[in-house]
Amino acid sequence: MIENKAVKGLLEHWVENRQISGAVVKIEKAGKIVCDAQYGFADIERGIRMDRNSIFRLASMTKPVVAIAAMLLAEEGKLDIEAPIEKYLPEFSALKAADRAIGFEEFYQADPDNPMMAKMNVELLENIGETRLKRSVTTRDILSHSSGMGQGPFSISRMNPMLKSGQSLKDRVAIFSKMPLDFQPGEHTGYSAGTAFDVLGRIIEVISGKNLNDYVVENICRPLGIHDMGFEMSEEQKGRIVKLYEAMDGRLKDVSDTEECWKQISPVECSCYSGSAGMLGTMEDYAKIARMLLQNGRVDGVPFLSRETVEKMSHEASVKHMEMQPGTVWGMGMEVVQNPELARRKVGKGTFGWSGAYGTHFYVDVENQLTVVLGVNCSNIGGADSKLSRLLEEVVYQEFSN
Repeated sequence: MIENKAVKGLLEHWVENRQISGAVVKIEKAGKIVCDAQYGFADIERGIRMDRNSIFRLASMTKPVVAIAAMLLAEEGKLDIEAPIEKYLPEFSALKAADRAIGFEEFYQADPDNPMMAKMNVELLENIGETRLKRSVTTRDILSHSSGMGQGPFSISRMNPMLKSGQSLKDRVAIFSKMPLDFQPGEHTGYSAGTAFDVLGRIIEVISGKNLNDYVVENICRPLGIHDMGFEMSEEQKGRIVKLYEAMDGRLKDVSDTEECWKQISPVECSCYSGSAGMLGTMEDYAKIARMLLQNGRVDGVPFLSRETVEKMSHEASVKHMEMQPGTVWGMGMEVVQNPELARRKVGKGTFGWSGAYGTHFYVDVENQLTVVLGVNCSNIGGADSKLSRLLEEVVYQEFSN
């Protein structure tokens, strides 16, 4: 274990205060490991401590992996990211969109009777109609979160009641093909948490003739020397999956078998390989992906992705400039920090990466030659806006920036 005093202090504080059960962190600078440490427990009840072999629910950190899978097919000339997706999935040829785009901020209004809560403006949805698309959705739209699929309350309110455990990826994508978009393709941005990258996963299956798990394992994991990552886990690997806890008032409750979101996407629970959020893996393995991206697609000097592909993925990818949040835009499957000062982030300009709902977090900072991966599984930690992720960034740049 390679420790850094400041990183250790932060993570141990969160463990000791029972805000998380444990964490795994790996930080590399200019190709050298500067922190490789594990704290707390993977399973509190059984007394199993975190280690580098602990397997995490990656949740939305699945998206960058699936984006890489899509770009491998694009490099081979099998996937045209500018083509209408109905070229690969004909069922999407009849898509429509909401005749007015509404965001979650408009839908969830402040409750004057309870200032800490918000209430749904259901009447707002009833007054929205559907209209024809101005153009088709493309894979670029999906990769840059500008497709309109599952990106607002209009589509999600119709979609969620139809999603059940036990549905295959093909089943779910068939449902999505009948749902209206929340806005015209390429006209707005936001975040498609559980829809668009499932569609992308299905496109990968159709083009490759393999299920998404097999394609990822054969074309990403094996070439990168990754052994403990995928949608499927062996019995031995299942024993290393860390417990999912909910933190509440200084207590940690095991919700591994009851957390509804994971039950719907977990390959352990159902037969759906969710391209949005269904992968599991170790931080040791995810660090190999981060390292490959920092090295412009090379692994120990051997090309895996072309430099041009990595540049496409790590720079703004939408057809027009749209900020997800001040100072940040979407690359392909990853957030890109164009203006760190505006984004109120300590990272270098152009830093890219993404997070998972349960606290997994990674980024690649070319300017400072840094890669950082953090493994945490807490059901209510806050996802991409996790306070722990942001605090870790601050510590990293105090310790390791140029």
